[in-house]
Amino acid sequence: MKDKTDQIIKASISVFVKKGYIASTTKEIALKANVAEVTLYRKFGTKKNLFEFSVKSITDDKFSSVLEFKEEISTSDFFGQLLDNRLQVISKNISVVKMLISESLAGNLPKDLKFTHVIFENVSLAIKQHFSIKKLNGDYQTYSKIIGGILLGHAILPNGKSYHKLNQQEKEEYINKYLEIIVK
Repeated sequence: MKDKTDQIIKASISVFVKKGYIASTTKEIALKANVAEVTLYRKFGTKKNLFEFSVKSITDDKFSSVLEFKEEISTSDFFGQLLDNRLQVISKNISVVKMLISESLAGNLPKDLKFTHVIFENVSLAIKQHFSIKKLNGDYQTYSKIIGGILLGHAILPNGKSYHKLNQQEKEEYINKYLEIIVK
């Protein structure tokens, strides 16, 4: 049964990314998942439940990873690694991120899921921990918002080549542009 559920989730994400929540139909999702439409309703009850379950599976799997850094790392290197990590995740999942942003703005995401909160919660926690370890007095929430803006900008504004497809030198140049602003 788990395989069928995974099959449905994968298909629903594909359809929701392509068409959005409102335009997607359970018939389309069932067809893509190669299951009967009644199976969707038996497992999830409603399209809304399926959407919410699918969205939570994405955010839990892709965006809720705990960010850990070594204590001896410099603040500049910390911010560089933090940006690199989150940009990799966003870049590799850009179509899902764009769909989640769009559905969030349309008010279609589950009430308990604030997509921007999911993305930035671990960023904020990592910055808070780094500041605590380094005994820095900076306002970690402001730094979180700055980095959050960079990440959202990366997701929304065209950047040319995807971040995860850049070579190491291009990534470093990309990150260093932001570090000049963040670390000052």
